[in-house]
Amino acid sequence: QGVWGAPQEIDSDVPPGLSGPVMAIAADDTITMAYTGRDGSGFVRHLRVDGSLSARQLFSANLGITDDENGAIVPLVVLPETDETVLIYREQTGFLFERRFSRDGQLSAPVQVAQMPVITNAVDSEQVGADLIVHESSLHLLFIDAQSRSIFYTHASEAGNWSAPQAVVE
Repeated sequence: QGVWGAPQEIDSDVPPGLSGPVMAIAADDTITMAYTGRDGSGFVRHLRVDGSLSARQLFSANLGITDDENGAIVPLVVLPETDETVLIYREQTGFLFERRFSRDGQLSAPVQVAQMPVITNAVDSEQVGADLIVHESSLHLLFIDAQSRSIFYTHASEAGNWSAPQAVVE
């Protein structure tokens, strides 16, 4: 209703400097936050309904440090059946990886999504060239191949089991 609480700084007292925040909210109003560090690291944590924060967890130390590598995290999605947050991110190599972050703070092992490097900062957005949605328990991902600049589609109905990417726009 237009009334905002006072800002709360997150991790302002610990290195590294932070950037590229993304958020998603679960059905129980728990918010998952992920963000990048200016040293190439990426972190994830929960903001609970009571306002408390879960411990910050490192999900990658290889996101890159230049402006072109900033914004390495694809928009987060929460799976309604499990309340897991799906975290897709682009490492400095250009490849996308998937990790899942459970409500109780467990972080799955990284799984590479495709064998194609994905573009970042394609225009002026300083974002990875990919987008993710969840529909009827399946993940659907579009991404821009860094070499051909074609748009590809892949999907997964279970953790880490991605279909072979198909070009949808050459």
